Parts: sequence; C-alpha cells; structure tokens
Amino acid sequence: MRGKQFAKPIKITKWAFLKLGGVRLESNHIDSFKRALKDYGLGTEGPSAPQPFEAPLPGSEDANDASIEKVFKAMFSTGIKMVLVILPNSSSVTYARVKFWGDVKAGIHSVCVLAENLSKGAQYYANVALKFNLKNGGVNQLLPNQLGFLNNGNTMVVGIDVTHPAPKSMEGSPSIAAVVASIDNEYGQWPGSIRCQDSKKEMVSTLKFMMQERLKLWIKTNNRGPEKILIYRDGVSEGQYKTVLEDELEQIREACKEIYGPRPQPKITIVIVGKRHHTRFYPTDARTADNKGNPVNGTVVDRGVTMEKGFDFFLQAHAALQGTAKPSHYVVILDEMKLGAEELQTITHHLCYGFGRATKAVSICPPAYYADILCERGRCYLAKYVNGRWPPGKEFDWNEAPWTGGVHKELIDSMFYI
Repeated sequence: MRGKQFAKPIKITKWAFLKLGGVRLESNHIDSFKRALKDYGLGTEGPSAPQPFEAPLPGSEDANDASIEKVFKAMFSTGIKMVLVILPNSSSVTYARVKFWGDVKAGIHSVCVLAENLSKGAQYYANVALKFNLKNGGVNQLLPNQLGFLNNGNTMVVGIDVTHPAPKSMEGSPSIAAVVASIDNEYGQWPGSIRCQDSKKEMVSTLKFMMQERLKLWIKTNNRGPEKILIYRDGVSEGQYKTVLEDELEQIREACKEIYGPRPQPKITIVIVGKRHHTRFYPTDARTADNKGNPVNGTVVDRGVTMEKGFDFFLQAHAALQGTAKPSHYVVILDEMKLGAEELQTITHHLCYGFGRATKAVSICPPAYYADILCERGRCYLAKYVNGRWPPGKEFDWNEAPWTGGVHKELIDSMFYI
C-alpha cells in the first residue's frame, strides 16, 4: 500500500492509545503510526497527539475486568471516540472484555494490537489503518462502474448470518444473529444489527426488526427507499431453503410493508452462500493455472456439478496464498429482480474485491463475510458463557445476561465490528 491513499479517508477526532497490563512501548511506535495515518489520508482533527491511557491487569478475571471498565469510563468522560488498545498477549478473555466495554458500554471504537507487532513497521500499520478508517465511517476502496445495476444507486445489499454456541458453552447459551447492509452505491460501508436468539435456532427470530434498522439507515442516507434488495444469506443447508422462504422472507416483507406503506415494495433476491462443502476445481491445462496450480481467481463453474434444477454456481473469487483454493457455492432461492446468471456472477465476484480490511479479493462475498464477523463479535460480548468458564450445571439465564443485543448508541450506524 506504499504511496496509496484510501478512497474516502475520514479525519480522526479525539483518539487515544491504551496500554494494558504494563506493556512497554517504544517511544517512536505511536509517532510512526500517526505518520502512517497521515500518509493514508486519515490524519487527525483537533489536537494531533493521541491521549495516553494505561490500565493494569492484576491477574484474576474479575480484577482485570474492573480495571478495563475503569479506564473505558475515564476515556468516555474525556470524549475519546477511538482508541488503539495495545495488548500484552493474545488472551481472548482480555480482547473480549475490551470489545464489551468499548462497543456496548462506552461507545468507543477500539482497535486491538499486540505490543510486539508494533515493531513490524509500515505494512502492519497499513492494516491497522484500514480498520481505523472503516470504523470511522470511511471507504477504503471503490469499484467504480464494475457492479452493474448496483452502481445505479437503487439497491441495498444485505448479508445475514447466525452463529451457534460451541459444544462447551453453557447450557442454553443463545445463538447470535447478525444483519449487515450497504448504505449507498459505493458499497464501502456496511453497518450492522446484532441480536441474541434461542439456542441453536438457525432462522433469524428478529429479522424484521433488524431489517427495519438497516432500511431506515439506507433511507436516511439516500432520502428514499431502495427499489431492490439483494440478500446474501450465509449458513443454511439445502434442507432449510424452504424455511428461509417461509419464515425469513415473510419477516423481510413485513419490515418493508411497515416502512414503505402504500408505496411500491422493493424487489427481493435471496442468494444462499455455502462454505461447508468439499468441492474443489483444478485447471485442465497448466498454462491456465495460477502460480499455485489453482484456477485463476474469478473462475466460475455453473454446469456439470451444479444442481439439476435451480440457479446456482461455484465462484473462486480469490487467489489462494497456499494450497488448494476453495470456491464458495451460491444458490439463488428467490429472484424477483430477474437477474441473469452472468450478471449475478460478475457482481458477486467484483464485490469480493471490496472487502474493506483487505487489498485483494476474498473468498466469500463481503456481505456474508461481514455478517459472519459481526456474529463473532457478539460471541465476545458473551465470552464468559461460550468459553466454558462457569459453575458446573449452571444454565444460561436471559435475565442475568450482560448483553442480549445491540451496541452503544454512538456506534449503531458504524462498522464497529470490523
């Protein structure tokens, strides 16, 4: 990324760096990071020096949590909007509590880094800056005139996913559902909604309300409602396609009816994104392979191994860094927009180049990818319940849970989860 700037950098206001657990920091690291922000067009507004904060990690989980809570309250009281959190180690417990206090309680964007990684230099700073800009409402890369009808500005693209409690989770721990959606025709910002629901339930119980939240933000940004809604739904098996159409589609229609009223309703297309399969493709001619022996990125297979009836295709959008590239499987279960096969394949492929924290194409269409990341963020908020740290025999109690959905009002319309 040397010599590059982000497509739409947003100046950073009132930010800080937080050293946890007594980490030692070279004096030039923060200065180097500030220069990197400036190089990518972010810079700072107001006082150029980030405010320094420190918090000890005494040892026990409760003591560590109290220390993190105290420092986030201190940052909140001074109006901090963004914090670079410097961690002493890769403890998932510490990371989860930072995200809980930042996202849910204080409304402060946080980007976590390991202290040892700050010595890696320019490329590492660039990766951190990508997150800073996205969280702050910026756009890292644009795909001008490459997204077909999406460039017309009348389509909202949505990603939906559900994650379930792991086998060692507390009995009755909830599943977590997430919905992300574009806000304009640049497809660089994807704010999201997140809620808990009954344990191990795949269909999204509160989809109507989360879709309404996404529609309201789209309307607020564009002063009108979208004419089309393109949905990438992750995580459902072939046996659940009918349930998606009977349950989730009905909730989506209800959300639209309440917002649009008597006006024309948007046309909806639903694409299921499949990752859990064993299908791989190999080039028949070595001259057409990439340098790892895989098909070139952008390869589409839509016959021979696809469904006998229906509209589906495999897309290998990315170039594997090592080993065999794994394609994603896309199945269209509803198409009110009457999309052509090549049109949808091309749009899906090009969207894969717009994943905000990467500089190359990713393997899964970003709306589904972002929804998956948002679900994982929800697991952070309930880490105590999903990571096996509770008295034996205890069951999840919704009335005692520290979080069941949503984030701080200051972060609702942002990519806080990235």
